[in-house]
Amino acid sequence: MLEELGREVVAEAGTLKEAIEVARVADFDLAILDLRLGDETTELVAEITRGRGLPFFFLTSHTSDGLSVGFRNVPDWRSRFSAPHSGR
Repeated sequence: MLEELGREVVAEAGTLKEAIEVARVADFDLAILDLRLGDETTELVAEITRGRGLPFFFLTSHTSDGLSVGFRNVPDWRSRFSAPHSGR
C-alpha cells in the first residue's frame, strides 16, 4: 500500500529477530511497527529506533496496555483494515 502511494519500502521483518536487525542498521525515514510479532512485543525494536533518533509509530490491532510506560504515548494507528491485494 505504501508503494502505491509512491513511497519506497526499504525493509520488512516477519520475526522479532529480523526486526531488531533492521532497526539497528537500515536507513529509513519512518518505521511502522506492529505492536506484536507472534507472542512478543516490538518494544525493543522501538527502543533501538528511538535511540537512533528515527521516528516510528505502532500500527496494530492490539491494545497498548502491555507496553511499558515509556511507550504508552507513542503514536499508534489501530488497524481495522487490510490492504487490497493487487494479484501480483
